[in-house]
Amino acid sequence: KNVVSYFKDINASGNYLLGLINDILDMSRIEQGKMDIYNKYEEFDEMTRSVEVVIKPLAERKNVEFNIIRIGEAPQWVYLDKLRAQQVYINILNNAIKFTESGGKVEWEIKSEMLSNNTVKVISRISDTGCGMSESFLERIFEPFAQEQNSLVNARQGTGLGLAIAKEIVEAHGGTISIKSVPNFGTDVIITLPTKENDNI
Repeated sequence: KNVVSYFKDINASGNYLLGLINDILDMSRIEQGKMDIYNKYEEFDEMTRSVEVVIKPLAERKNVEFNIIRIGEAPQWVYLDKLRAQQVYINILNNAIKFTESGGKVEWEIKSEMLSNNTVKVISRISDTGCGMSESFLERIFEPFAQEQNSLVNARQGTGLGLAIAKEIVEAHGGTISIKSVPNFGTDVIITLPTKENDNI
């Protein structure tokens, strides 16, 4: 190995350890009832672009096709905690890529529904053509530290806290998250986030 390879290994290990620490800290806050949500008006397209910047290189590195599909007109401004919302989308998309073989596909379909009182519901469907999950695992998928063994990932696949944290963040926004999966055929994750739209900004 050359020096650049060693630095890349060190950087990857550092990022992995940082991710573990952040997950454990977030779970500790949740258990103490201190999951803080700081909502403010954010530009919706800018938020999704920030997620794409993180996810696209991961997909390219693994030779997984990644597409963002917008259905209808998205709201310009949404009222939510941008960092927490991005954390949810990045976690789910990263999982989708992780459990999809080279040559597979991951799609992030985004649409919105206008509700009453200037409220909009943002609906994301994240689907992959990956290995899927067993029915027995789906029953406990949102439990802390839940992991299903799979040959597509190595032993350092994470803490098993990501989905538990994502569920807490979504529900703290008043939203929902659901997962459907078929072994060897892929997984669909549906995330809904009700939020306020402000046309006066």
